[in-house]
Amino acid sequence: MSEVAKLFEDIFNKIQKQNKEIKCIGVWGKDGLELERMGYKEFSQDIELMGAMLADVLSRFETITLSALNHMIRINYADETLMVFSLTGDYFMVILAERGIIPGKLDFYVKIHQDKLISSF
Repeated sequence: MSEVAKLFEDIFNKIQKQNKEIKCIGVWGKDGLELERMGYKEFSQDIELMGAMLADVLSRFETITLSALNHMIRINYADETLMVFSLTGDYFMVILAERGIIPGKLDFYVKIHQDKLISSF
């Protein structure tokens, strides 16, 4: 395992440790390619396809002058919640979780680790 992959794993595990509802967490580029991902529980969604589709949606946000560094999107469906956090102008984090996750708590722990995560790109 590369040093960067280990750093991602460490950060993902710290966020998941404080938010046990997380099923999957990963980072994608706005080009639609997955940078790194970890699964913690079974989930029913095609997370790779979702990441690619979200990259398209986020790139369209740029055309409406939404700041690349201060948005979070939450999508609820069935018994899962998908949350998308912008990290940089080129990367975003996707977290798939059980519906009971507390968005503010998750946002807090993502922000704690965000700078270290960004420094690994």
